[in-house]
Amino acid sequence: MRFTFLLLILAAALGAVEDGDGSVVVRGALQRWHRVTIDLAGPAAAETGTPHAFRDYRYDVIFTGPDAQEYRVPGYFAGDGAGGEAGNRWHCHFAPDATGAWQYTI
Repeated sequence: MRFTFLLLILAAALGAVEDGDGSVVVRGALQRWHRVTIDLAGPAAAETGTPHAFRDYRYDVIFTGPDAQEYRVPGYFAGDGAGGEAGNRWHCHFAPDATGAWQYTI
């Protein structure tokens, strides 16, 4: 009986995660060769749920540099952003190889 109760609590907790609003936060030193993180509040998912965070989604960010160079960088599911298995946080890391204005497309 206790095992069933714990499963129901877990399912309720995972179901409570809402989709993100699509907001993006850019973190890091905006300098050549320094890591920049794109943090997206995207669709809710879980490591063990449906939809499955790793099988059912793909998160790519395309960075376009000042000399029209283009890089497609895969991102990853980050759960709640603090180590939790369910959430709506999606991260991508990039280190620009040139100074100047960079743009990104998710």
